[in-house]
Amino acid sequence: MAKSLGNDPNVYFIEQMEYFQIELGIFTPKINKKLVPEIADKYPEVAAWTVIGNHFWWKWEYDVKVDNKEPVTISVTPAFTKFVFVPMEEGCLDSVLAHRNAIAITRSYANKIFPGKNPIGKSIEGDQLGNAWGEDGKNYQEHRTLIVEGIIDDSFRSFLNIRAIFLRSEDEVRTTPCAGYFYAMVKLQEGVNPKELIEKIYADSTLVKKYSLDEEEIRLQKLSDAYFAFPNNEDSIFKTRDKDTLVIGFTTALIILLISAFNYLNITLVRASGRLKNLAGQRIMGASKKEIAGQIIAETTLYVLVGFLLALIFMDSAMQLFNSFMGSNLQWKDIFLWNNLPYVLLLLCALILIPALFLMFKFAIKNPMEVFKNPTRNKLHYLGNLVVLQMIISVVLIAFSMNVKRQMDYIVNTVPQAEQIICIKYDGWWMTQDFTDHVIQSATTTEYLPGALQPNFQWSDRDGNIYLFRQTQPNYFDFLGIPIVMGKTFDSIPTEIKQVVANKAFIKSKEIEDNPLGYEFSIDDYGTYRIVGVCEDFTTDNSKINIAPALYIYTDANYALWDINIRFSGSTEDKINEIKELFEQYAEEDMLGNAPSMPKISTMADYYINLNPEVKRLRIMVEFFAFISIFLSAMGLFGLSWYTVERRNKEIALRKVHGASTGTLLLLLCKTFFLWCAVATIIALPVGYYISKYWLEGFVYRIDNSLWTLALTALIAAVVTFLTVIFQTARAALANPARYIKME
Repeated sequence: MAKSLGNDPNVYFIEQMEYFQIELGIFTPKINKKLVPEIADKYPEVAAWTVIGNHFWWKWEYDVKVDNKEPVTISVTPAFTKFVFVPMEEGCLDSVLAHRNAIAITRSYANKIFPGKNPIGKSIEGDQLGNAWGEDGKNYQEHRTLIVEGIIDDSFRSFLNIRAIFLRSEDEVRTTPCAGYFYAMVKLQEGVNPKELIEKIYADSTLVKKYSLDEEEIRLQKLSDAYFAFPNNEDSIFKTRDKDTLVIGFTTALIILLISAFNYLNITLVRASGRLKNLAGQRIMGASKKEIAGQIIAETTLYVLVGFLLALIFMDSAMQLFNSFMGSNLQWKDIFLWNNLPYVLLLLCALILIPALFLMFKFAIKNPMEVFKNPTRNKLHYLGNLVVLQMIISVVLIAFSMNVKRQMDYIVNTVPQAEQIICIKYDGWWMTQDFTDHVIQSATTTEYLPGALQPNFQWSDRDGNIYLFRQTQPNYFDFLGIPIVMGKTFDSIPTEIKQVVANKAFIKSKEIEDNPLGYEFSIDDYGTYRIVGVCEDFTTDNSKINIAPALYIYTDANYALWDINIRFSGSTEDKINEIKELFEQYAEEDMLGNAPSMPKISTMADYYINLNPEVKRLRIMVEFFAFISIFLSAMGLFGLSWYTVERRNKEIALRKVHGASTGTLLLLLCKTFFLWCAVATIIALPVGYYISKYWLEGFVYRIDNSLWTLALTALIAAVVTFLTVIFQTARAALANPARYIKME
């Protein structure tokens, strides 16, 4: 993002509250395109501005089917290049934006629509999806024929998710109606306070009335904050990240590195007896402390560099895996960029020096002869401390990962048996009646609900309160498993007073908890409504968003031509294949003669997963790191158990000769390890509990932070400890004691 936008503190995004969620205070970078130049014309505090349009097209000549998740086409004003840096392979973006009929496209998009050809000079023709209405009441649909005059280097990573850029002049922004979503950036004069500018805008009654600006409906957002604040929509031109996921992932990666460093110290301490004797012998032969310190550093450096080189071998595959679930575009070669190299070198130096200094401090050789007399003094104490630290980290990660998994499962099962519900959404135009009839009448379709799940419009009352409306069928509640806590569902028979079912949030907002049934109200001039039922609050959005006051009302509109939701029996794969076959059989061309495109087909579980992508990413990442952590901890524990058993072989043999049973010996050998496990678990569980609690507080719709999760975490830690040490201890307890007595 820094490469694309620079670091100018006077540049801001203009954000406007989301239309459907004004009451919840949720902002989006979308803005009324005509508002921006008018603000710039009226207020000298604005030094420069640019408007960016996000567009969808019915047809590009030579085009191929492009999924919504792929980059989008944008229009920009000429000042765009003053705000955003876009590297070009061929041509100059300023030159492209100087001509109305020119366009710049990315190299990857050029390869799709002009395979094997030089795209420069080729034409692209299309009609924009969606119509716009002008102030004269006329309907406008934009048509463009554009000539490719520039190639964008799309290997450049930025916050933009684009495939093509063309010009929209400042005059067109001010006057010409155009469909699409528009975003804007402004640069303020030096020393201008953005809050004061917003106050001046709202003090202008003419401007507020013209654009129907509610109080605090627009704001200026810093670039450094916008990257994490933008909504993560499929069709957005902005790539966004969840800040919590990045922070947790980065912290966890450092913790894993710390565990690896502990394992290195663990292994070094286990073999320290022979090593110290070797170093003591060198001292006796005349080696100085500096020479021995240099030897320790050289050996540590060798280990670190070998590990680093091995990591580079697997880095490419690991980075591809990371990018696949994070939606990122990282490349392992980035670590060698000049601005990243100092951090890499600092990390390597830390990995080399910290363990080496630790070892030199713990094994400072003052009297070499003492080493031969007692080479293992205090070593078990150090090893135990390291194992406890490792297990604390592992237990915290396990507890947190279990809560992330439980939250993900909770979100997925917002609707009971979500895996047995398929949502069919057609983006191109609408589905034919024959297709919907055959899907509904299929032998494996057990229940049917037309229309989308989300509220389809919002209204406000005379007091300015915002309410979400969902026009649907009476079986909406049974289909989604939404409990009716009072009254009944609405009837499908039209009445003069419209019947509605309200959620608890609506009842609370109206302060009618005592007797809501029969409550009548009106919204502007749309008639009178009567509450006949009250349902539980229910989310069809991201689980971090507050559940808004909502009303459900009957409609006889045929929304089935846009969306279908069916509950089915049998295999999900078979049902999806059946739906695809029916669509291919009954689909028709749209009104422009374009071939129909396959609708989006997904289970209800996938629908909720897609609403909460950051939870899915975090779950994969934390579970992966928790597995690595517990594996590394088990390795350290295994090495320590081996060292302990080897150190006590004679003691075990003598106890066995004097009649000690195998069970007694196993208990003797294992109790220290279980004590360490218990200490680590007692320390780690409260930490894991409060980390999980803090994370879960970000969700409105969430699980309880159950003590059963902590109990299961403790059990997992105990089982891992048992399985790790039992091999070495059992081998020692079952061994022939004569073997070790003869060796002595």
